[in-house]
Amino acid sequence: MRLPINLLCLALSILPSTRAVYSDEAYSVDYHHELLGLPQPQTTFFHRPRKDDKATLLYTLSDLGVLGAVNPGSGKVVWRQLLGDGISDGGFLRPVQGENTVVSALTNRVDAWDAMNLEVMETAAGAAEAKDVLALFEEDGKAVLRRLSGTSGDVVWEHKDSSTDVPLQVSTNVKDVFVVCLHGATGAYNLKVTTLDPVTGKRANEYILSTKTDVHAPEDTGDIQTLPLKESDGNLLKVALHVPTLVQSQPHFLVHSHSSTSNRADVYHIDLASGSIKKAYELPKLPGQGAISTSFGDANVYFTRITQDEVIIVSSASHGILGRWPLKLESSHGSSLHGASEVVQRTPDTYAVRSAMLTSNQDWVLIRNGAEGWVRPEGLSGAVAAEWAELPESESLAKNLEVEAESNPVSAYIHRVKRHVNDLQYLPEYLQNLPLRFLSSILPGEAPAPNAGVLIRDSFGFNKLVIVATQRGRVYGLDVGNQGRIIWSAAAFEQAAGKKWDVKGIWVEHSKGHTTVRGSDGEYILLNTTSGTKIESMPPGSWPTVRSTAVVDSASGKWVLPIGVDGNPGEVPSAWAPKDSLVVQGDHGEVKGLKFETEGANAYPVVTWTFTPPLEQRIIRVISRPTHDPVASIGRVLGDRTVLYKYLNPNIILVTAVSDAASTASFYLLDTVSGDLLYSTSHEGYQIVTSEMYESVIPNDRGPLGYMSNSSSLEPTDIPNAEPALPHVITQTYLVPGAISHMSVTSTRQGITTRQLLCTIASSNAIIGIPRTLLDPRRPVGRDPTPGEMEEGLFRYQPVIEFDPKLVLTHKREVIGVKDVIASPAVLESTSLLFAYGIDIFGTRVAPSAAFDILGKGFNKLSLVGTVLALWGSEETNQWEVDDILDI
Repeated sequence: MRLPINLLCLALSILPSTRAVYSDEAYSVDYHHELLGLPQPQTTFFHRPRKDDKATLLYTLSDLGVLGAVNPGSGKVVWRQLLGDGISDGGFLRPVQGENTVVSALTNRVDAWDAMNLEVMETAAGAAEAKDVLALFEEDGKAVLRRLSGTSGDVVWEHKDSSTDVPLQVSTNVKDVFVVCLHGATGAYNLKVTTLDPVTGKRANEYILSTKTDVHAPEDTGDIQTLPLKESDGNLLKVALHVPTLVQSQPHFLVHSHSSTSNRADVYHIDLASGSIKKAYELPKLPGQGAISTSFGDANVYFTRITQDEVIIVSSASHGILGRWPLKLESSHGSSLHGASEVVQRTPDTYAVRSAMLTSNQDWVLIRNGAEGWVRPEGLSGAVAAEWAELPESESLAKNLEVEAESNPVSAYIHRVKRHVNDLQYLPEYLQNLPLRFLSSILPGEAPAPNAGVLIRDSFGFNKLVIVATQRGRVYGLDVGNQGRIIWSAAAFEQAAGKKWDVKGIWVEHSKGHTTVRGSDGEYILLNTTSGTKIESMPPGSWPTVRSTAVVDSASGKWVLPIGVDGNPGEVPSAWAPKDSLVVQGDHGEVKGLKFETEGANAYPVVTWTFTPPLEQRIIRVISRPTHDPVASIGRVLGDRTVLYKYLNPNIILVTAVSDAASTASFYLLDTVSGDLLYSTSHEGYQIVTSEMYESVIPNDRGPLGYMSNSSSLEPTDIPNAEPALPHVITQTYLVPGAISHMSVTSTRQGITTRQLLCTIASSNAIIGIPRTLLDPRRPVGRDPTPGEMEEGLFRYQPVIEFDPKLVLTHKREVIGVKDVIASPAVLESTSLLFAYGIDIFGTRVAPSAAFDILGKGFNKLSLVGTVLALWGSEETNQWEVDDILDI
């Protein structure tokens, strides 16, 4: 029998009330890849943070200028600091032995935890006091060496080189300081070594060392002393020197040479009395690249070698192997490039080692006695572009249904039967998961995450992929429905040292499951969206330089159109000509409208209009309406039930121009078809300006186009040479307490849900979501709202919008170096998926109008089912009793 409605209401009334924001979803529906960047060989080491503590931390200054300490046991970041703007040209990092201090140097800054070049000052009398720091700068083209107090950072003394020699390196021992500079003409440098007194900084001596080859950087100085390298190794691609950095260490060093197919190492001893160098022993040539790292134990120097198959430890004193372990990695990370190691002597004959190695796949892997300890995907840092990708399985079903709809009944029936027979292969797995799905539907919480490696499109639309391209030339596929797990990574184009991959566009073709990534040098790569398998690629230089890209629709389908530096996309085949007009920027920053015209087999772009701002302004950005921008309502209903009709011109762009001299920002709203200027405004100072556009200032009025069923941007009315129909704009300005480095907007499926403005706050490394109601330009100024305005959700205008902690979407997490935040709609109208990328990766789900179409994880579904069943049983019992009475 049917359950009475009053019993259902009673059941719902005794259940716990739900909240608009579910606190139990914090740190559950969101995810965070807390990254550092690629560790550099000269700035990565193990160091004991406390003098009397046996535990060590792993320190690094990455290629992105992030200084951090990592727990070597778990791989978790203990602390980190962004020293630059996400760009680093090297930098230096040194530990202060015996103290809880590391010193860094980056660009022209030296910090007492971290200069162009620096060395920790080691003196015989410095054990009881904080050790001073020697920092070598280049100022006005001259070398400047400063000794900085280890306690206060004050300058103890300063030495300036009067010549124009290029500063290269500073070193020290117990009694002398050595400044190494490049001396002579460019392209034919010699080395100049200046010896200074460590107490006063006065010059004691100076030497000129002739070199046989050009020297331009520290790594080029390895050929000053000629060392015999075997010719049987083939052409050497790289030679690395591994030397101890402690004063008390034995004067031993290792030369690691690499060819294209193998690597070998030679260990040398230095006689300090005579200054001679003698080869002590050699490590055998082995296939592959391999990596060698140096560690110290008092005077002992250890070399740890990681090959394709094993990990070995040797002492610098002799060739005897102190420890050997087979290399056991849980997955393929590529070959080892470089790393840092820590060797511990447990007994006189046994040793243990852990090494943090950077691999060719840009993973940072800790290897403990040959076994993999943890993996940090540091290659994912430095993301420069990202795009959402739907799982292609659903598109395959949609395509099959489309085929069946367009076929005759018999063919459609046969096609459907074949499809269902093919789906039977998934029946065992479906039946196996059925109990779990049933339990998850009645027990508190969400459905369990899909198995690792399995991509399943869920009914809520939470399981999607994000394709990420990094500045180092790699592409990643992330599963946002499974805590941002990396599904695949692929090397696209190798980048030269100091160069970043300038990605101009990513296009995901959902129906085919393909992703295209285009770069500024004309290169592109076509990948399988779900596996990362390379389908096709074109190397840099094969096409002209690309300034931007646009996804266009043509008679042959959608594709990515590259646009040249001058804003000219060039001719294209007629079948691939864009149907719609384009907006590009020219050589001088002007904005131009283009339309393709067909002539024979090809189509050519023709300029239809040009917009140039005033002379003192320069255009910094051009923004068009998003591809997915549904309109749920064509008007805004006011409190008195009248309607302000929205200005919904789909062909508009917003041009932002700035004047450096006047410190102003100007905004221009243009029609992309006609090039007409629809609205413009200028603002001074740092503020948020929000504007709403309507067809008319008068409610219930559609404006000059209201009586027309169709209109054109080129001919807005029947009157010849008529002016365009301009929108009525309502604007309001708000002040914010901090600098905003980036803004974007949430996106939902139908556009019904209220939007949120997503703001990146660089000062606090946070992302906040400001509700649209706070930014409503119709908020009454200087008075309280009327009852009708209150019914609209309006409240009194306040000029300052505070960054309330409840608005912070990242919670307590610090997300550094955010370059952009992109949004994608879920199937649920209430929910928008967010993805932030830059140095870090962060993702979450937000419900700007509260989650009105989904129950929270804390909702007790089992209690609801039990209550309904109990009430149903009680109703059945009562009915039986009534029946018995009637029978009597």
